[in-house]
Amino acid sequence: MDLGILDARLSEAEEDEGPENSTRNDITAALASATLAGSFCTSHKADGTSNLTPALPSQAGLCITSIGDVPLPLVPQHEKRIKSSKVSQLLNDECWQNTWSIDASKLTSKNPSWEVSVGNLAKSVAYKFVIRPNDLRADMNMLLYMEAGSRVDWCIDDEDSDEFVGVMYIQLPSAFTGGEANIFFGQNEDEGVTETFDLGAGGEAQFACHYLAHFADCEYSFEPILTGSRMLIRYSLM
Repeated sequence: MDLGILDARLSEAEEDEGPENSTRNDITAALASATLAGSFCTSHKADGTSNLTPALPSQAGLCITSIGDVPLPLVPQHEKRIKSSKVSQLLNDECWQNTWSIDASKLTSKNPSWEVSVGNLAKSVAYKFVIRPNDLRADMNMLLYMEAGSRVDWCIDDEDSDEFVGVMYIQLPSAFTGGEANIFFGQNEDEGVTETFDLGAGGEAQFACHYLAHFADCEYSFEPILTGSRMLIRYSLM
């Protein structure tokens, strides 16, 4: 699902001279005054078939310290190596359940076009969030590995930075079912809006990258993975 570019609000944002860089307060105020539909989250397949979403390489050339090159979608051998590696950490907290994380410092991409493509995707997200593209960047945090039974209960991210705008997940080619993402924005259930994204589960997910982005003020959850496994790279939008 692509929530599109809100042309009227984008034109207003471009005409506003404002400060040189957007602040989190600016963006929070804009979000509060925006029409809810399409303003707080966005998701799409990133293979270039949509003229609103730039393509990400289907081959990220992912290499993990102590594991080596990682084929995508994952094969059982590498699923086991990721879970048993000394660089991975099992998350079982109030939000993330049965999920393994690997810090960004342990990740590299051998595909020279990967970083440029991620930068172009961040600009596309900025347009959809009615933010000037040059005012938004994506900082990689970690790799997340999820398998059957992995889930994320409702939670909200609040990084200790005034620059923190939101979160972007890039789902690498993965073969799985289940795992729908839910994004909620609002003061309460009666007045809020929830968007749900399947991220290509059971079909297109294994052939192309997908992305999901949302503002920091949103609550989110991931339904349990039913079969297979999923690889996500988490980025902070700053």
